[in-house]
Parts: sequence; C-alpha cells; structure tokens
Amino acid sequence: MGAATEQWRVVDDLFKRALDRAPGEREAFVRDAAAFEPAVREEVRALLRAIDGTTVLNNEAGAYSGKLWDEFAHEITNLVDRNPIEPGTMVGEYRVVREVGRGGMAVVFEAERDFGHVKQRFALKLVKRGTDTDEVVRRFGFERQILASLNHPNIARLYDGGVSQDGRPYFVMEYVAGRTITDYARQERLDVEQRLRLFMKAIEAVQYAHRNLVVHRDLKPSNILVTAEGVPKLLDFGIAKVISDDASETVGVRTRTGSFWLTPDYASPEQIKGENVTTSSDVYGLGIVLFELLTGQRPFVVDPADPLELRRMITEVMPEKPSVVVARSLTTTQSNEGVRERDPIVTDRLPRILRGDLDVIIRKALRKEPERRYYSTEAMSSDIRRYLEGRPLRARPDSFGYRVSKYVGRNAKILGLSGVVLLLMFGSILFHTSRVTKQRNIARSEAEKSAQVANFMSGLLGEFGPNQSVQGTVQVAEILRDGIKSIES
Repeated sequence: MGAATEQWRVVDDLFKRALDRAPGEREAFVRDAAAFEPAVREEVRALLRAIDGTTVLNNEAGAYSGKLWDEFAHEITNLVDRNPIEPGTMVGEYRVVREVGRGGMAVVFEAERDFGHVKQRFALKLVKRGTDTDEVVRRFGFERQILASLNHPNIARLYDGGVSQDGRPYFVMEYVAGRTITDYARQERLDVEQRLRLFMKAIEAVQYAHRNLVVHRDLKPSNILVTAEGVPKLLDFGIAKVISDDASETVGVRTRTGSFWLTPDYASPEQIKGENVTTSSDVYGLGIVLFELLTGQRPFVVDPADPLELRRMITEVMPEKPSVVVARSLTTTQSNEGVRERDPIVTDRLPRILRGDLDVIIRKALRKEPERRYYSTEAMSSDIRRYLEGRPLRARPDSFGYRVSKYVGRNAKILGLSGVVLLLMFGSILFHTSRVTKQRNIARSEAEKSAQVANFMSGLLGEFGPNQSVQGTVQVAEILRDGIKSIES
C-alpha cells in the first residue's frame, strides 16, 4: 500500500508540472520525465486527456489535481480501513463503545474507562489505518499540543493520549453529548435573539483560541456542538495553526489547497487560494455559520465535483443578503414548505428581521478580502451585542437618521411610557382648566346676580322714599316678583 501511495504522489507531482507548460509541450515533457516509468507516464497522459488543458492553469491546476489526490486518498483509506475497530476493543486503557465520527485523517469513538466502580465517558480520536504518514502523525501531534494549551468552558478538553496496540497515535478528550449548533437551534425552535446569544457563546471559544495564538481554520456547525444544557463546545482543531509572534504569519503543519482535510463549503477564499491564513479566516467561517444559523441555508451551494466552479464561487462571488435569500425561498409554495419544514425560524417576518443590521453583520464577515472583514472576532461579537441592545453598529456608516432610529427602537418602551405620562398630564391640565373656567363663569354669574339684586333693592328703596306719596296699595310679594323677573331677564 505504501508503494501505491508513493506512485500516486509521483503521478500527482508530474501532472502538476505538466500543466505548468504550454499544451503543445506537455506530451514531450511527460515522455522525457517518465522515460523509465511507463506506468507513471500512462497515468499522467490519462489525466491530461481527461481535462481541457486550456482552462486549467496555475492555481486551478492545484485545485484539480488536489481533488484527484483527495479521491485517491479516500479510496486508499477505505481499502485499508475495512476492518474497523469493534465495540469492546481496548485502546490503551479505554474501551471503545461506538464510532461517532470520521474525518480525513482520524476516527472518533465514544469510549469509557473504569475508575473503581465508576465508568466515565470520553471521546477517543484515533488516526486511521493507512493515513498514518509522517505528515498526518505530525498534524495529529500538533492538534494534541494545541488542545493541551486551551482550557475554556466552551472548548472540549484534552485528558490523555498515547499509541494504540497497532502503533497508531490517539488522544482522549471530553465527550460532548450534543447536537450541532444548527440542529440544536432548529429542534429547540430558538428565535433570532436566542440564536444570536447562543452564537456569541461559541464566538467566546474562538476568541479564547485567538488570544492563545491559535487559528481554528475549520469552523462549521458540526464542529460546534451544543449540550442539553445549551452550552456550545468547540471541537476539532485538526487543521488549526498557531500564529507566530509577529501576528502576520502562522506556523504549524502545512494544509494543501484542495486537501480533503478542508471543508470547502466553509473554507475562506485565502484557504482555497493557498494564501496565508490568519484569524480573519475564522471570522469568515463564523460568518458562514451565522448565515446558516439565521436562515436555515448556506450562503451559496457549491458542487464539490467541480473544483473550478467551487474555487470561483468561494473566491469571487459575494453571497446575497440573508434577507434576500430567505425572501426568495418563501416566494414559491414548494420552496416555502421545504424551508419552513427544515427550520421553524423561517417565517414571513424573518426577512424584515434580517434586513438592515443583521445583513450588514453577516456580509461584513463574508467579505472576500480579509482586510475588509471584521478585524477580529471581538469586533464581530461586539456588533452582534450592539444589535441585541438596539445600538448603532460600528460596521454601518454613521448618520443622524440611523442613530435616531436606533435610539427610538432602543427606548421604545421608555418613550411609550413617557408619551402616556405626557398624555395623562395634558388631560389632567385640560380637565383642571375646564373646571376652573366653569367655576369662574359660575362666580361671575353669581356676582352679576348679586349686583342686580343690590341694584333692585336700591331702586326699590329709592322708589319708595320717606318723602314720596304712594297712591293706592302695593303688595310686597308683587314688588319682589317683578324684581326677580327683572334680575333673571
């Protein structure tokens, strides 16, 4: 098996070198380079015939050949790993319970160990048979070193490590009985705010790794599990790197572009292009996870069988706004039913919730150019927190109208209560003013009546003065009755 693997590496190398030459020069180059290795020569010729040499150039050649190598590596792994470890098998001091996951270079098992009368569960990660090359062993050891340096409640802890009976390295870590962050949010029917708060806890784990100079480089929902208690746990530092002191370079084992250790749907543009990877790559990965968490869909669908289109989509095509993607998925009955069935968060209200600030946050994280993304996971988390608090985002252009709208939204309850208080005060003032006016009118009317009575009595006395002769007899009642009529008129 080792000879077959080595021959394919020779074929892979010669194929890449042939693609670096003009189409008319490739046949002669292959004939001369593999003059004494006819099997290699025919393999390379077959690969060259299978592609259009005018379209696969430079980096695309690496992507294409990387895909071929990945397929071959998977086939090799499947061949040599046909006899998987059975439940009950002892690996070191740990008893295998069942297989729970399988990646490019390792298999993860649920395992247990007896501590007296107590059994404890662990996750045991073991290098696959046939992939235990020097590079894989170095990478595996590097992952163990990284986990040993990280101690955070949202990162699965490392406990132990060793070498299996057949010589393969393994390490033992915290067993996380949980669901992927997207499955958890969907099955628990979390709303947008709850999902954002859960996501911020996951960001804390990435922030901690970055503060310890570790770049994860493989952030995706399956590497963020959430326990039954709602605690997210960051897993799988298998392709992580350590940042050097100058913060501009990363050190560690090399990750080849197109490698099956990468997850293309969640890889950053710089990872696909084989460029230097920094913490900004994790910001991009978090952006994809957040997009999927809030929409139930990925930013774009890529066909892993078409490496050139995959490369173009990831490195050149900016994903649509999440609000637009959701709105479009709700336009047709079939799509509407399908997306609602996948995730209950998708309702007619969701596009309005996403439109604006959440669109900005996600698209800021998904910029193709690392320098245009959030400069750190802290900055991204800060804007999410500002959104939840109703404050203006730092990622949005500042304007008076935007700040006023955020102030009104943030203080809606206070402003509403203030409005009620003002309305009550205004009503009270109107009521008081009305009563005062009414009392004043009554007093004025009574004063006028008093003046009329006084005038009447004065006139009456004047009319019947002591020196005046009165003819006939006048009744007092009649005089008063005439006076009342005069006053009321």
